[in-house]
Amino acid sequence: MLFFGAAEFYQWMQGLTLPLPFFIALGGLLAIASNADKWRILTRPVQSAPSTTLPKPQPTPIPAAPNPVSFTIPKRKSAILPVLNPEKGA
Repeated sequence: MLFFGAAEFYQWMQGLTLPLPFFIALGGLLAIASNADKWRILTRPVQSAPSTTLPKPQPTPIPAAPNPVSFTIPKRKSAILPVLNPEKGA
């Protein structure tokens, strides 16, 4: 019985045609409904709760690094390619 009802409903849906303005209107209503919580017009104002001041958290001191890191690259003489010195005329 359930399969018969599903088959009849499927055949009825195949013959159903809806115009384009119907889908445009449904899309607009869906957009309004999905964003309704962002509008102040549609929502009631929330009554503010009694304000309680929380104490400010004290910043924790950051310990110094035991071994400081240097990001400078030392100049070395290349073992692969000779370095040409323009002052010597090489």
